[in-house]
Amino acid sequence: MKKKQWLLFILMAVFLISAGCKQSQKPYTKPDTTPSNPAQVTESDKRIMANRFSEIAKAVPGVINATVVVAGADAAMDTNKTSTTATSKLSTKSTSKIVVMVGLTLNSQTMSTAAKQANVKKMVKQRISSSDKRVTDVLVTTDPNMVKKINDVASGLIEGKPVLSYARSAAELGRMMKEQMK
Repeated sequence: MKKKQWLLFILMAVFLISAGCKQSQKPYTKPDTTPSNPAQVTESDKRIMANRFSEIAKAVPGVINATVVVAGADAAMDTNKTSTTATSKLSTKSTSKIVVMVGLTLNSQTMSTAAKQANVKKMVKQRISSSDKRVTDVLVTTDPNMVKKINDVASGLIEGKPVLSYARSAAELGRMMKEQMK
């Protein structure tokens, strides 16, 4: 009888130990699916934005065609002047500050007076600025030489050429367009 009691006692002890040694369950937490910096804009996003901004500009009365280059503010505009040279910060990183450079081809009626040109430029700038809160600056030109340079940069980016190869061109364009607006 004592053997049965000891056997029953050992079986109960083993059962209790095995039942009590389960791994503790931790509460379920959702994995973090939000991006680390949602304001970052990739090069692909910039191409999509350029297409959308071009359509917005073309919707302004008097505009025949609009070519748009979307650049990070640091790559397009930030030029540090030292005592002997000017060096541009050429960054291909994603950025949240956006500069939009727009080259417009206007119809002959709109091109007839400087006041009409200025009005169209102002409307394009306002519409693009209000369409995306990430846009920090919109530079608009109707100068044929500047429009050609914007076309060259835009076509290279569309073809998928390296962004860095056009960073200097974008910086130069931004600088020249800023000077033109003064």
